[in-house]
Amino acid sequence: MANSGPIASIVIPAHNEQAVIARTLTTLLAGAYNGEFEVVVVCNGCTDSTASVSETFADRGVRTLSIETPSKIAALNAGDQAVSIFPRVYLDADVRVSTESIRKLVATLNTGALAAAPRAQLDLNDCSMLVRAYFSVWSRLGHVNRGLGSGVYALSAQGRERFAEFPDVLADDFYVYCLVGGENRVSPSDAYSIVDQPRTLSDLAKRRLRIEKGNAELRRQGLTASAGGAGLVDVVRKEPRLLPNAALYAGLHAWARQRVSRMSVTEVGWQRAESSRLNVNGGEQL
Repeated sequence: MANSGPIASIVIPAHNEQAVIARTLTTLLAGAYNGEFEVVVVCNGCTDSTASVSETFADRGVRTLSIETPSKIAALNAGDQAVSIFPRVYLDADVRVSTESIRKLVATLNTGALAAAPRAQLDLNDCSMLVRAYFSVWSRLGHVNRGLGSGVYALSAQGRERFAEFPDVLADDFYVYCLVGGENRVSPSDAYSIVDQPRTLSDLAKRRLRIEKGNAELRRQGLTASAGGAGLVDVVRKEPRLLPNAALYAGLHAWARQRVSRMSVTEVGWQRAESSRLNVNGGEQL
């Protein structure tokens, strides 16, 4: 493909992601022509070598910014200020998405959609049996076909105009989803991202706590949205063999909702699943 200038900006918030950032950038740029994307990695509060690793991609047009605050939202806002192209893609630093999938998101937005997201393909390598059971249900629910949980979303200029700065919320992707409305968000069937999953039930529970808190924050702001499609009952009705897995799924969600209802903001914290970052690039994240 000929170089005709950037077709999109890509903002990648990164907090202590030295184990995965090279893999993310390599996958993203593998099929890209030089200068196809305006890419900015925003290292926020990093105490490892994330910035140094990111800087090795400078010859591919990747810019690396560093801010002191360890905050994804602060990084998103800093990245927004540093880029200039629409559509705009927001990509989690531990998620793999190909050049071609980004092109498909951009093409979707250029047809008039306000937001677009790929569909999540789960990397369950080395995950425990219980984690696999949980995701056997999750992967059959309606939100998957809407791009939720993919770790990537893209906005047109009109979609980005729906809000000023990113607010201080945990669930930035669901916040955007609620603002643009489900009818304005498209998930192309041939665009996908690969998302590492927690390997242990304990780490999965930590992630679920964070998600539940993020959802509760948005509900207090009056922001809700239905993912549509299959629900838990529909999954079990169609595949009765998944009843024990559905019970695990429902139980974990109920536990997390109850815990979050009793917690303060500081108690929930970031709750990142570190097990999904093990053995990437030959070793454990430091």
